[in-house]
Amino acid sequence: MCGRFHLEPDEDFYPRFGLKHKDDDYPITPNKNVRPGQTIPTVINKNSRNLLVGMKWGFIPVWAKDPKVGYKMINSRSETIFVKPSFRSAIRKTRCLIPATGFYEWDDKKNAHLFQSSEEKYFAMAGIYSEWKDP
Repeated sequence: MCGRFHLEPDEDFYPRFGLKHKDDDYPITPNKNVRPGQTIPTVINKNSRNLLVGMKWGFIPVWAKDPKVGYKMINSRSETIFVKPSFRSAIRKTRCLIPATGFYEWDDKKNAHLFQSSEEKYFAMAGIYSEWKDP
C-alpha cells in the first residue's frame, strides 16, 4: 500500500484534472516525497466543478475525539471500505482524487522504488475524506 508518493506538476496538470482556474485553487508545488501528515493537493467536486484543495493526509472519522487517529489511518482496503464504521459513510458521500506522478514501495531491504506510468505523466489515487471538527 502506498505510504509515500511523488508529484511534479507542470502546465498540463490543471487541465488534466479538469481544473479551470489555476489562481483560484490551492497552490501546488513539486514534492518528490509526499508523506502522511502533510497537507496534500486533493481534487474534489463541488457544485459540478472540480476544485483543488489542500487536505491533510490521514483520515479522521467525524466521530473521533482525537486527531492523532489520522496518523494511523492513511490507507483503506477496497474489500472492507463499505462496511468498516470508519469509512462507510465517507466512501458514499465524500470521495476525492489524489493526483500523483508516482508512488513509492519498499523492498525487503528497505530500499524505495518509484513507480510511474509509462503512458501518462499523471494519475490519480482514489481517496475519501471527512470534515473533522475538534470537539
